[in-house]
Order: sequence, then C-alpha cells, then structure tokens
Amino acid sequence: MFLEGLKSIFHILTNEYDYHRKTNLFSFGQLLLKQVHLDDAEKYYLRLLNEFSDQSENIIQCHNTLGNLTKNKGDYELSIQWFKKAIQINTIENQNLIENYNIIGDLYIKIDDPKRAIEYYNKTLILLIKIFSEDHPELVVCLNNIAIAYKNEKKYHKALEYHEKALTILEKHPLIHQSDIAILHNYIGIIQRHLGYFNLALEHYQYALEICKYSFSSSYIDIAKTLKNMSIVYEDKNELGQSLLCLKKAATIYQDILSPIHPDMTEIEEKIQYILVQLK
Repeated sequence: MFLEGLKSIFHILTNEYDYHRKTNLFSFGQLLLKQVHLDDAEKYYLRLLNEFSDQSENIIQCHNTLGNLTKNKGDYELSIQWFKKAIQINTIENQNLIENYNIIGDLYIKIDDPKRAIEYYNKTLILLIKIFSEDHPELVVCLNNIAIAYKNEKKYHKALEYHEKALTILEKHPLIHQSDIAILHNYIGIIQRHLGYFNLALEHYQYALEICKYSFSSSYIDIAKTLKNMSIVYEDKNELGQSLLCLKKAATIYQDILSPIHPDMTEIEEKIQYILVQLK
C-alpha cells in the first residue's frame, strides 16, 4: 500500500512541479521525518535513491539521510553502511566528509567497537588538521573522542595522551574555553585514577573546581560531577571522611537543582549512606 502511495506522490511531484527541483522531492521526505514516520521515510528515501541514480550530489544526500534515519531507529550497523556509501561518493575533503567520518566513529562507539571508532576519528583528525591547523580548537572534540575510544579499550596511557593534546590546545585560548578546560581536567582526572595516580587525579579535579567557580559558562552540575569524581578517588585512597565530605557537597548542589527522585539524587544519597556505614 505504501509503495502505491509513493507512486502517487511521485506522479504529483513530477507532473505538477519541476521534477529536477530536488527540494520538492526531499521536502516530502523531511516532512515524514518531522512527523516521526521513520519507516515510511526510510521507504521513501530508498525509492528516491533510485530516482537519483545519475546525480551523485542527490545520492549523497539520500545516503546521509538514510544514515541518520537508521541511526535514530537504533540500527547502528545499517547506519554505518549508509554513511560509508556516502563517503565512497563524496571524495572532496570538506566539512561534510569530516562530519561523516566523525559520525561513523560515534556509531562504532555505540556498537562497542572502539578500534574501528579510532580509525574513523583519525580520518576526521587528519582532515581537520588539513583544513585548520595542528593546534586549532576545532580539533579538540575529535582528540577527546579518540581519547574516550582508547579509554574504552582500557589503553589509558593513549587516552591520556590525546586528552592532554586537547588541553594544550585549549589552554592557548583560556578565556574563550574555560568550561571546556574544566571538563578536560575532569577527563584527565578520570584517566589518572584508572592509572592509579590518585593524587594527580585529585589535582586535576581541583583545577576543574577552581575553573568552574569563576566561569560563567560552567554549571552547578559540572561542580557536582567533579565533587563526585573526587569522592571516588578519596574512596580508592581509603580516605572515607574526605569522600563523604565531597559527596555531601555534591548532594547539596543536587538538592537545589534536581528533583528528589532524580536518578543522580538517588544515587548520591545511596552512596552517602554506603560511606556512613563504612565509617562505623
């Protein structure tokens, strides 16, 4: 039934409008997406793909749309295949290619394949360096993505290397990227903890706290998360009093901004009770 409907739609579009004006054809697909008719939109774009068999720009757009559509449906492996088809056609080293490489990397993270994710994040990084430079802030997200992928592989030294590269770049622009610098100190603190360097981890968390206190772009949630991270390290060091102090400070922040039944609020209260039991 749907395919019959598609034929009617194509008949209207091709007879009442200029068939070669792709906006008419793509607009209907976008309408389906906006109305969350994902299955119908997928069928429509698959049919549209055949209509544009000799127009590479339109095919790329169809592949990208199908990639995003299947990603939104949770079919990450199929989404990867659509984005790969797009980059096979789009060989121009531009922002679209960068975005596709990065999306594929993100999708590999979602299916727990960090090795392949790193492969595509590195492709992203190479193009970013070509377009910008080796120390441009545009590289930071990609560097952090690579670091997170290495962390997922438990290759903590490599993860630390890429987080530190990102931090070095942002520290050249401290006034613009204060909140991002605080986030990076948190990332590095997490890695240092995994490496067993507890005091170094605490130093980075303390840096993050100091930045958050004076940065208008940082939020109270950022401060609370940093305090939670510190509490974990203090617990690792068996300094339960300090761990409890950090948790209580974080809980005070959460009480002002979160619902009592929010998962983060529930989690931190349970953790406080756990530490209190350990201190008895």
